[in-house]
Amino acid sequence: MNVLLLSVDDLRPQLNCTDAPGTIRPPMHTPNLDAFSKQSLVLLRSQVAMATCSPSRTAMLTGRHVGRTHVWDLYSYFRNVTGNYTTIPQYFKEKGFLTKGMGKIFHPGSASGSTTGPYPCDICQGEDDGNYSWSEPYFHAIEPLDNEKEHSWLAVPAEITDKTPLQDTQIANEAVRSIEEFSIQKEKQNFFLAVGFHKPHLPFVFPERFLDYYPESEIGLPDNNYAPYDMPKLAWQNFGETRSYSDIAKLNATGAPNTSLPDSKILELRRAYYSAVSYTDDNIGQVLNALEKHDLADNTIVVFWGDHGWTLGEHSEFDKHTNWDIATHAPVMFRVPGLTDNGVRTYEVTETVDIFPSIIDFALNETLESCSSMNNNEQTCTDGISVRSLIEHPNVALKTSALSAYNRGIPKKLLSEASTTTEAAAAKTPKMSNCLLGNNEGCAMGYSILTHVEGGHEVRYTEWVHYPGSSNDFKPVWTTNYGTEFYNHTESPGENVNRFRWIENTEIHRMLSKRLHDKVALSGG
Repeated sequence: MNVLLLSVDDLRPQLNCTDAPGTIRPPMHTPNLDAFSKQSLVLLRSQVAMATCSPSRTAMLTGRHVGRTHVWDLYSYFRNVTGNYTTIPQYFKEKGFLTKGMGKIFHPGSASGSTTGPYPCDICQGEDDGNYSWSEPYFHAIEPLDNEKEHSWLAVPAEITDKTPLQDTQIANEAVRSIEEFSIQKEKQNFFLAVGFHKPHLPFVFPERFLDYYPESEIGLPDNNYAPYDMPKLAWQNFGETRSYSDIAKLNATGAPNTSLPDSKILELRRAYYSAVSYTDDNIGQVLNALEKHDLADNTIVVFWGDHGWTLGEHSEFDKHTNWDIATHAPVMFRVPGLTDNGVRTYEVTETVDIFPSIIDFALNETLESCSSMNNNEQTCTDGISVRSLIEHPNVALKTSALSAYNRGIPKKLLSEASTTTEAAAAKTPKMSNCLLGNNEGCAMGYSILTHVEGGHEVRYTEWVHYPGSSNDFKPVWTTNYGTEFYNHTESPGENVNRFRWIENTEIHRMLSKRLHDKVALSGG
């Protein structure tokens, strides 16, 4: 079997074929992914390891949680700061597959092995993981528009896109060309092709015609444009990523809880985001059609995933960078010829670290060993589980809980940093996280699980605690607690009310706390 990995940046479950609990949205125009879902295993409650780009992508590509990779920022390269871990494309390369990547698969720059930067990196071979993962030259598309963070979104007229294709259009074209090239030698060597689309990441840039699918009259405001009641202060982030664009900055939004943006701007951003999603769906359709055209669809496993969700005014928030479901929940689908032809949908809890063991199970019929909870030096292992059993038994739990994490500054010392978003800070002064370096006594870490309790209720439980970093062997100090969250999705699918005070010091509190602590320990800390 060949493998096609389709990666999308900042994609919340904003498709007709997926669910986004607690959100309102117009009918989405995603015909290609909707059709794809009907031949796929659709993981409707998949959770990312951390709701920001590089930590999430590193976790998925190595099959390890952030507590094991120690990647909590947009600068650190896992091979340099933690271990020379095997990645998904590297695994297939070492099995004799032709491996080719394009667009955004790893986070670019220092986070994926660039040889430039203030920190020494003898192991680096160049960004996008260099020759470790790829047997073929990596393809980078050039963004033809010089936006310079002036506009948070741009609908580009056809007279421009016809002459100068947008960045993601270039990536789709290269993927189609590569598939045609692979088809010529398909009897000689299997391939692993990774195609990473940038949109709907900010700025929301797309061909103008996609606005037609979303009339202004059909765009609605979120029905929970307020911060969760009784949330800990550390749960909040001030959406600095969105506010960094000039058209947003001139509104003088502070990013403080319950302040948000003007309704007209929220509606504008939501419409632009939806249009960018439809643009990505169109690009994905071209790639999938190329598989069909060249008779490769029946012997190619296709994996589709989003690196994390995105907030569009829910909780009066924007960006990702939180532990709420709107940020940690992203779509994942597997199309496996002969196994998922009739389509399977499951609401059982899964994690994006399950993608690595699942791909090699489906493509190679091999099992990836589980990582030891005490050993962080294993080159090839996983914190995930193959999702194969969910194809036959979609209503039988694969695991008890899914783990996500997010870091902030320590409140007593770094209060001003507690709500600073990772991406906004890194864009100005790229640096390694205090969680890794241990500076200023480390950081505050929010550990969050999606799980079920008695009665079948899906809940989110989060503890914000002290994380000293290397001085405590990269283990949390659970006794130093900065805040706890408990959301019952039966009562509040949008996570609008923190009900922790209702369960504090009860049996359910003790059970959830133990479940979280055990999960973190098994995931490296």
